[in-house]
Amino acid sequence: MATRCVVCGEPAASVVGRRLVRRGTTETPLELRRCATCSTVYASTWEAEFPAELYDYYRQLEGKPRAELYDPINESRYDTLLEELGRLVSGRRLLDVGCGIGQWVDAASRRGWDASGIELAEGAVRVAQSVGARVERLPLESELLDRGAYDVVTMFEVIEHVPAPRAFLRRAAELLRPGGVLLMTTPNFRSIDRLAAGDEWGVIHPEHYSYFTPTTARALVQSTALLTVLRLQTQNVSPSLLVQRLRRGPGARDRGGAEVAASPVATDQALRGTIERSLPLRLAKGAVNRLLDAAGIGSAMTVWCRRME
Repeated sequence: MATRCVVCGEPAASVVGRRLVRRGTTETPLELRRCATCSTVYASTWEAEFPAELYDYYRQLEGKPRAELYDPINESRYDTLLEELGRLVSGRRLLDVGCGIGQWVDAASRRGWDASGIELAEGAVRVAQSVGARVERLPLESELLDRGAYDVVTMFEVIEHVPAPRAFLRRAAELLRPGGVLLMTTPNFRSIDRLAAGDEWGVIHPEHYSYFTPTTARALVQSTALLTVLRLQTQNVSPSLLVQRLRRGPGARDRGGAEVAASPVATDQALRGTIERSLPLRLAKGAVNRLLDAAGIGSAMTVWCRRME
């Protein structure tokens, strides 16, 4: 598709990054541009239709038991999050958009919420349904989803995957009751991780059409004319990525002359478990997150929104 900003549709933009990405068995160039009008960063080429082949990895999870599918570390976090959401709304009807294999839907249901999820990846839907999560394969635009019917709509790491974020977010807002809450997360393009990794930032991927900063995320919410931002937070950092970059320095090469690719995910997941099991480390993490949030450079961005009356 010809390149235009995925948010405002304007063609004028500047190039802010390039890298090779793997799609199937081939590597293809991916270019990131920053819109001259709204400042959103977006991929120079993208598809209007759902790229189902990018989500084939869910098939590897089919047939596995709940204990292998759902991360136990998330459970305590879900308790905290649901308690906070419960203080913000009077009802308990929740819709999770792009719910993946349904752990959040499952957790909310077990805590007394009328929770359901929608997802487009067929493999993810089959996995979620196999463990009893209320998940359907539906697009957000489906007429089966009633306007004004939900107290909470959540969108975890979803908005960056859609070709029309403004329309998508507005539709999600329309599903909320007046006073309802929309909670979304997305990677932070202004994060210390991205600044350290540059074009090798692992979040740059064919699945992602857009990349937001705190400023452009707020502007996106305001553009719906239905939502107001209650709070925006940025948290977390990839320690292994930062250590790798410090050890290698910029432009480090492997023996074949190719750029050395950072692969910090497994290391960070192990570290995450270690932190969660240690009270001193959790307290230290909290202090670091407060600093990252104050500077707006945490890797994960969370936006709390209210549907206007």
